[in-house]
Amino acid sequence: MKKIFAAAAIALVMITSCSDDDSSSNNNNNSDAVLLKKMVETYEDGTSFTTTYTYDEDKLVRKNESDGYRTEYFYTNNKLSGIKSYDDTNHLTGEDVLTYDNNGRLATRVEYWYALEEGDEEWAEKSVFTYNSNGTISRTIYIGDMDSQTELWEEGTITIANGNMTKLVSEGDTAVNTYDSKNNPMKNTFAQDIFTLLDGIYGGKNNLLTYTQTGADPESITRTYTYNSDDYPTTAVETNLTDGSNDQTNIQYFYE
Repeated sequence: MKKIFAAAAIALVMITSCSDDDSSSNNNNNSDAVLLKKMVETYEDGTSFTTTYTYDEDKLVRKNESDGYRTEYFYTNNKLSGIKSYDDTNHLTGEDVLTYDNNGRLATRVEYWYALEEGDEEWAEKSVFTYNSNGTISRTIYIGDMDSQTELWEEGTITIANGNMTKLVSEGDTAVNTYDSKNNPMKNTFAQDIFTLLDGIYGGKNNLLTYTQTGADPESITRTYTYNSDDYPTTAVETNLTDGSNDQTNIQYFYE
């Protein structure tokens, strides 16, 4: 699956500002809003993986995983500005730095990948977002070292509809996604529109039903859900149909 569709590469401790920002980012400031507290994924071999989420009001500040890894999120001037990822030895493995344009939209994302062992290469990737008149978003990715990223790596076009990433065209691959009309577990998270760009198919307003990528690297995923009385999913079954594998993952959602 293309990198933009992977769950955001990181997450972090938060630095908040009290300023009011005219960003389009979702800012509920509602202490009664439904927030995802825990997600448990169980695989066909019987093993499971748990992710817990910590907030300051509606701002996500930390994501802890059962393997000891964690992600911390930072905020500056009331915007998501940084993400840091740590492994189970508390080693900083990656860092995101986000910038915004004058309209409060995500302009750049620079991802820094640190050496895990002595001799490992460190490198960085810069994504530049351009907002087109037809409503699509162009994403251009450059790679390089920790100081400069100038080598063109990939160009693509993102379509966001009704708060969900519905299409990504990139380097010979086209991914088309469909969604239900229910509430995404992360719907009430601050800066939800930014997380949609960072988390791709799983970060939108609603819940993924089908993901179909055609081209050089075909992939296919489906999801089915059960919901609570407030239309938030309580369980999901994800089936990976790529190459006829039919591998299934069972997911449970728990809320504050």
